[in-house]
Amino acid sequence: MTDQSLRRSILGVSVGAVLLIAALGVLFWRVLPSPVPAHAGRVFTDARPYKGTPILPSSLPAPMARGIRAAILVEPENVRLSQAGAYEGAVRLWRETLLSLGVEIVSAENADVLIAPQALCLGPVQRRQIQAHLARGRGLITTGAVGAYDGVCTPLRDTLVASLLGIGHGAIRPAPRRVNDAHYAVLLGESVLGAHMPPGARIEFSPAGQIVFLSNAREMLYCDFLRAPMNAGRPYFDAAALRAAVGPGRVVAFGFSPSDLVGEWSVDIGRIVISNAVQWAAGHTMFQLAPWPEGKKAAAVMAIDVEADYQNARDALDALAKYKLPGTAFIVGSLAQADPVTTQ
Repeated sequence: MTDQSLRRSILGVSVGAVLLIAALGVLFWRVLPSPVPAHAGRVFTDARPYKGTPILPSSLPAPMARGIRAAILVEPENVRLSQAGAYEGAVRLWRETLLSLGVEIVSAENADVLIAPQALCLGPVQRRQIQAHLARGRGLITTGAVGAYDGVCTPLRDTLVASLLGIGHGAIRPAPRRVNDAHYAVLLGESVLGAHMPPGARIEFSPAGQIVFLSNAREMLYCDFLRAPMNAGRPYFDAAALRAAVGPGRVVAFGFSPSDLVGEWSVDIGRIVISNAVQWAAGHTMFQLAPWPEGKKAAAVMAIDVEADYQNARDALDALAKYKLPGTAFIVGSLAQADPVTTQ
């Protein structure tokens, strides 16, 4: 057989094989039943979109402050010292938050609590109003350096809130700034503002001109992501919130605004803090059960999220080894398979 005859034979066989496959395909298409039922096109006609898994309920208590009357002090001059819309937004957020807590918004004369949000500029009328309000045994809540300027936004020697808190001149300073770093505050255990929450709850907020109080009577501390207090080298840590009795009245001062809070967790914690502040400032009794009272020793849980960074787990192992305590490790299966030597 010549080469030309061989090529013709191979070509013929190939063409025949292709025709045979095509014929079998047509036969199966006609004879075999369809893998998709004929009515499949109607199955999903009225189907609703998948809603996803249900959201887990929050373990935080639902804050409420019913039966309390509050008034928000508004000084339009403050728009001169803030970014466009910032002051109005802070006032609006306080109003919405108070209403959601069940607080009734009334006039200042009939209020149990006055709210002065970001009121850097404060005129003589409102200052006398605050003085009379506290003298009647009622409450005041402030955010920011309230009263650092007069009614026409002229700087004063000291802030009104510093005088009310009794912390003296120079005890209010701008919060430290860290480049490309978030800001945090942590609630202290067994405090009024931290009632109904586990001690050490951390909130996050965006840098927006917050202030710090230099005082040992603190309810909240500024901290870093690991909850280490900031500016520990000073006589006092940087307090993010204070409260004080002013004669028969009560004052709660925040160094940040609720509008600064970042993330759902921080907003939820902030609502509870505001609820606690409103109730205490209104003279309502605040209490919570102290964990392990009367000197009892508490159980403790130490948890470290190391993910694939096994090196970070050594801190936990060293801490347990010192006291000869056992520990349990929960390792993600894919990470264990990828690095069996380190896992072992």
